[in-house]
Amino acid sequence: MLSAKALDSDGSSIRGFQEIQESDMLVVPDPTTAFLDPYSPASTLVLICNIRDPVTGQPYSRDPRYIAQKAETYLKGTGRADTSYFGPEAEFFVFNDVRYGQGINYAFHEIDSSEGSWNTGKEEAPNLGHKPRPKEGYFPVPPTDSMQALRTEMVLTMEQLGIQIEAHHHEVATGGQNEIDMRFTTLTRMADNLMIYKYVVKNTARQHSMTATFMPKPLFEDNASGMHVHQSLWKGETNLFYDKARLCRVEPARPLLHRRSVDPRLGVVRALRPDHELLSASGARLRSSDQSGLFPAQPLGLLPDSDVFAEPAGKAGRVSLAGSLLQSLSGLCRDADGRSRWHHQPDRSGQPDRQEPL
Repeated sequence: MLSAKALDSDGSSIRGFQEIQESDMLVVPDPTTAFLDPYSPASTLVLICNIRDPVTGQPYSRDPRYIAQKAETYLKGTGRADTSYFGPEAEFFVFNDVRYGQGINYAFHEIDSSEGSWNTGKEEAPNLGHKPRPKEGYFPVPPTDSMQALRTEMVLTMEQLGIQIEAHHHEVATGGQNEIDMRFTTLTRMADNLMIYKYVVKNTARQHSMTATFMPKPLFEDNASGMHVHQSLWKGETNLFYDKARLCRVEPARPLLHRRSVDPRLGVVRALRPDHELLSASGARLRSSDQSGLFPAQPLGLLPDSDVFAEPAGKAGRVSLAGSLLQSLSGLCRDADGRSRWHHQPDRSGQPDRQEPL
């Protein structure tokens, strides 16, 4: 039987953790997460760990896993729900060659893929064609989808490690964009699964002399990679997102995304067109909302079943996204203290776009 023996760790070597004068941290393995590494030539046990303070023994406040655990505990304490489920759809590219460099007199990067549309005229002895054009990769069957067998291998490995998979397919972009969808589970468990997911994707690609990346925007003028996340709250056996007498009476989709939230990697913002309103659409048939935090101080009322994508292009400027991580955090902090209800003010004589609390 595995024991959770704490191991010493240098917190100052992890950006954002500890200063050098207080670098000692404890890493405590979680025995329930153990699995054998499918890629190591020697038998190697992998465990996901929690971080603790070596003096107090308390969980470390900046440990992402502890933050997820606290969120789950807080949810139960509210009495609104006792379980939250998350089902991410992580997208990624698989390339055959990646080169980059920078020196005193040069800078470059170059990506290549055997299925890239730019290789239709390449001498491949022979070139068999079947290369998806930009924005036409969703989703053909083989041989145009050259990643089918590779994704299947990834899926089988994930399932051997205990991750339930619902589907996999080629994504929109040319050049090897893919998606594998995991079955939803609780927040901390899904966060663990996503780390394993990325490990499996990258190492399976490596075994085939390819390289996988979750970089938001590796290709110019084609679709970027993102991660839709399906979310739901449950009270016992009741899905609160489905029961119209409960949360869905307040908002059809609930406020899962803050209007000023951005991906912490920031690069995702670069993937959006100036008029792209996906992150701020609030229609009942869309998978995201522009409203504020999950537990607002007052009911927000019913949302209109509107289609923002059908509106004239000139109206796209009505909705703004965060331009920086600082703006995003500022908006989320307002959610946290209950002053979270927002509405958009009209343009003020050419002044920068802004939002005001009600």
